[in-house]
Amino acid sequence: WLESVRLRRWGLQEHMKTSKVPVARIKSKGLVTMPEFGGWLRSINCLRLVRLNFPDEKNLPPGGSYGDYFRSWNIEQDALQFEDATVPPKHVMEQLHELLEQLQKDVQPSCNGMGSSVVIHCTAGLGRTGTCMGALAVEMTGIGGGPWLGWARIYRPGSVQTLQQERFLKTLGMTSMTTSGCMASVRRAMFTKR
Repeated sequence: WLESVRLRRWGLQEHMKTSKVPVARIKSKGLVTMPEFGGWLRSINCLRLVRLNFPDEKNLPPGGSYGDYFRSWNIEQDALQFEDATVPPKHVMEQLHELLEQLQKDVQPSCNGMGSSVVIHCTAGLGRTGTCMGALAVEMTGIGGGPWLGWARIYRPGSVQTLQQERFLKTLGMTSMTTSGCMASVRRAMFTKR
């Protein structure tokens, strides 16, 4: 408990040093502070935070990464960046698969019996994130890219932002770029008893 209080306090101090936006303004917009986000990541037993955006993109804090902050919460960051409004290059999907497979091998059940998680994000969490998550969903479940896209846009409006990203998902099942090993690993990780 004391460690989490210290981390939250440290996070607020770091925010005040690096951000021009006061915490009160963040809260007034309904947004969360770094300590709250770190606490949420810890509550879902997040082991990895995968960043798809470049560190110097518009609307990001200086440096674009909170690597030191999340490391203090025992959450590692991976940078699998690619250009906004495009589809993930093959090497990004391969690296994501390797990361998930390695985590599956290394993961230990948490003390509360909860499975582990990986959080994937880009700047807005819609285009690049939606496209990568869609590719994983197609692989893991066998659902077609079109039906997945429909579900994603109901659940998270604005997901998958460009025609290029839509076409990629809709044709993904036809031209599989994915590996069955990753599919099995992710499926096991998803259905870990809570």
